Amino acid sequence: MNRPLFLLLCVLSLAACGPAVTEKCTPSNCAGGCCDAAGTCQLPSTQTCGVNGLSCVTCFNSQSCSFGICVSSNIGGGSATGGGSGGGSGGGSGGGSATGGGSATGGGSATGGGSATGGGSATGGGSATGGGSATGGGSATGGGSATGGGSATGGGGGAASCGACFGCCQGTTCITAVSTATCGSNGQACTACSATAADNCDSGGCRCGTNAPCGTGTRCVASQCVCDSTSCAGGCCAQGTCVLAVSPAQCGANGAACQSCDPVVANNCGGGACRCGTGAACGAGTRCFNSQCVCDSTTCAGCCAGATCSTGSVSQCGVGGGACSACDQRADNCGPAGCRCGLGTLCGTGIVCQAGNCGGARVWAQVTTTGSPPVRSDHAMAYDSARQRVVMFGGEPSSNTVLGDTWEYNGATSTWTQRATTGPSARRNAVLVYDPVRAVTVLFGGTAGSTENNDTWEWNGTAWTQKTPSASPTGRHGASGAWDPVRQRVVMFGGDVGATFSSEVWEYDGTTWSLRTGLGTAPPARYGAAVAWDLSRSRLVVSSGSASSSWSDTWELGATWQQVTTGTLSPARFYAAAAFHTAIGRTVIAGGVSGASLSSASSYDGVSWTTLGSAPTTRGWVSMTWDSTRAKLVLFGGYANPTSSYLGDTWEY
Repeated sequence: MNRPLFLLLCVLSLAACGPAVTEKCTPSNCAGGCCDAAGTCQLPSTQTCGVNGLSCVTCFNSQSCSFGICVSSNIGGGSATGGGSGGGSGGGSGGGSATGGGSATGGGSATGGGSATGGGSATGGGSATGGGSATGGGSATGGGSATGGGSATGGGGGAASCGACFGCCQGTTCITAVSTATCGSNGQACTACSATAADNCDSGGCRCGTNAPCGTGTRCVASQCVCDSTSCAGGCCAQGTCVLAVSPAQCGANGAACQSCDPVVANNCGGGACRCGTGAACGAGTRCFNSQCVCDSTTCAGCCAGATCSTGSVSQCGVGGGACSACDQRADNCGPAGCRCGLGTLCGTGIVCQAGNCGGARVWAQVTTTGSPPVRSDHAMAYDSARQRVVMFGGEPSSNTVLGDTWEYNGATSTWTQRATTGPSARRNAVLVYDPVRAVTVLFGGTAGSTENNDTWEWNGTAWTQKTPSASPTGRHGASGAWDPVRQRVVMFGGDVGATFSSEVWEYDGTTWSLRTGLGTAPPARYGAAVAWDLSRSRLVVSSGSASSSWSDTWELGATWQQVTTGTLSPARFYAAAAFHTAIGRTVIAGGVSGASLSSASSYDGVSWTTLGSAPTTRGWVSMTWDSTRAKLVLFGGYANPTSSYLGDTWEY
């Protein structure tokens, strides 16, 4: 064999044995399918859908791939009624239909690559004539329509899509860069998203953030659906939802938070507000009944003045939702049970209530007693309510002399009895307060000459016991005390601590003394103040007293100090007697010193001081207490200046 020819044959033989060369997928070599990501031509399916060598797309679960397009239902495949049918590559005539590659004539239909004539339809690459329609790459004439790459002629009203499109179709243009202005997928018609409901287009749908577009009455703000006055002007917002059909359960307007109307005071929602009928919701102590606000025993603890519930006054008094009535001259206030005189009951027929007293104004009366104690001033008094006895300790019977005796007064028999001569050392101007919780009378401080005592003692009705509290105030005299039933403490104010005066507030709980702080601006420091606990208003009342001169101011201590600046002031004085008169609901002070001893008495109602119509005779450095058993003030002794007389008389009010 010729040598060059042999070599050529060997080369050609080896080339035939080598690997096959794969041609890259292009529209020219993949007209019947689509090109996948690897550049391979794929036949149309739900996983690789497309034609004409375009990029393959994956159809959604609810879609199928029909001639290279993801569709929700089959397009074409029209059917004609009639007799015959043809399958495979056969053909149907007359009223039949043909499937596969066949053709149908008459009123039939053709599926696949066939053609249909007459009134039929053709699907796939075929053509339809007459009134039929063609789907795919075919053509339609007459009144039919063409979908895909085909054309329609005649009277056909059909529209052509943009072909295989992963985005959305705007006319015959495929929009792949979808936005809120052109949103859609898989060849669907593009839609414009609502600017208030959505802020992006994702997976072919308008969205707010990653969620569905916002509903009625809400708007998309910062990728979140919100309900506010802008979006929900006609209703109210309940957990991000606009409630337009407002009701008593969800009431409001202008995008405000929905509120639930109280069924007692309202029965409908109107104008965004809870209402009773056409009016406003009912007020305190009334209820909504038959669309009207009514006042009755169901809701009103006081009295009813028409449809208004009154809390009680002299002009409108009553209880239990009954009709209000005005109190007559037998009462001066309206209490929890109705009209009353002072803090008691209604006066009898024809009896006038004056200053809290039935039968005219109360008067101070001197009492003739049995076993009266020696005269004295600067003594201390308290009332033991458990044993129903006034307790009195110490005092000054004459200049530069002090006492250390203990006396008790039985108001029921007007009898004074000396109970002890031992116990606390002799002194004057001590603090004496009864503790009803532990049923003991507590004594603190006082002075004897130049000695300022700071010891604490307790009297149980039989004997004195000295206490050893872990903390005690500085020794002092001229301090004033009372029992605080709210905090259940003995409370002490002010005093003369030897070189200076005090405005401190100390409390004793039976174990130790503690200084109260954080009470705001305190009264000016003083000694000999008139102090009492106001049971009606639950606060300590402080008036008068002295430092470099006498005071006429009034202060009250609740959570903090408050100075009373309205009403009539108390006359300036110090070392007056003070106690709260429960029967008339007022603090009473009697006597005192203002240059000379005073013979006046005044009462304080929380606003103003009023001079009483009577008073004990002139005296200062005096003490008194409230006998709660007999509802009377008991006053003893004092010093009358300028007559320089020490007194030993007993008065009651």
